[in-house]
Amino acid sequence: METSNENSNWVNWGDVHFSEHGGILVRPSHDADYPNDYEYFKLTIDECGYKYAFSGTIVDLEDYIEEDCVKELAEELDTSPRELFNTRPMEMVAHLLDNYGCGVFEFSPHNKDGQGHYSMDFNDFLVNDRELAHFMKDLNIPEKYHPVPIRLENEPKKNANIKR
Repeated sequence: METSNENSNWVNWGDVHFSEHGGILVRPSHDADYPNDYEYFKLTIDECGYKYAFSGTIVDLEDYIEEDCVKELAEELDTSPRELFNTRPMEMVAHLLDNYGCGVFEFSPHNKDGQGHYSMDFNDFLVNDRELAHFMKDLNIPEKYHPVPIRLENEPKKNANIKR
């Protein structure tokens, strides 16, 4: 399913209930020097309900045109890989992520192994709802994709000034 938010340019290629079922959010890079780069946020939820959050960048999407999964998607859509790149690049990104995992730069929401935010340890991507909300907020992902509303630290409590 594709839904968009004009304020952030994130497009949802996953479930409508993103934080409950996972999926992929994609947006064009906001760097004019790299028009073929796409940012992504991927949420995977395993059969036990554990959530794994990834974010990164597909660098120069055009380099992936000859990948087999892109050719297969183009064939399914009755188009060429080049036309797919030209007309449906975000769908191409989502398809690449589904078939090859995450892209060149994978960032975890926190550091557990001294690698900064970049990590090769899958457990570094394990998040609870609070960590997920922080990570998504840091990436300017619209609240409609966040887990059940969580008051993040440094945010005032609603109705905090109401005297009873």
